[in-house]
Amino acid sequence: MNKATVLIIGVVYLASIVLISLLGLNSVIAQPNVPVTRIECTGATGSDVSESTYTTNGNTYQLFSLRFTEAGGYDDNGQPTGTYVQLSYRVYPDNASNKVIRIVVSNASDSAYELIKLPSGEDLGLIFIKRRATLIVDLISTDGSNVSTRVYIDAY
Repeated sequence: MNKATVLIIGVVYLASIVLISLLGLNSVIAQPNVPVTRIECTGATGSDVSESTYTTNGNTYQLFSLRFTEAGGYDDNGQPTGTYVQLSYRVYPDNASNKVIRIVVSNASDSAYELIKLPSGEDLGLIFIKRRATLIVDLISTDGSNVSTRVYIDAY
């Protein structure tokens, strides 16, 4: 081989590296969509909350009972006061793509409770109780898998 051939091969080689780096495809790693399979209510805290079970139509649900003293709200320091329940929950599997849930109270009028949300609209699980009532609370997945769990809150 003469010098011109080696020089041409080198120029083509370098030009191909430059073209591929400028115009080449970016590799994209696809993230699998992992749906929610189960939502578990792990407990509730608040103003003297006790936990038990409630069975109806062959289904067993968690029942959180608390004595109603005064309507729930925030104090001057932004802390919950009065009668309130803070639900805690866990979404399965741990690697679910969308772990955001929606909380729906299905049987009580809006005057019985106040459901606290973030400014983004995401439910915090904090429920201020405004009067004596029994609430049926559904924790529902928002990823389209239609998974839910039901708990009862009895403010007596």
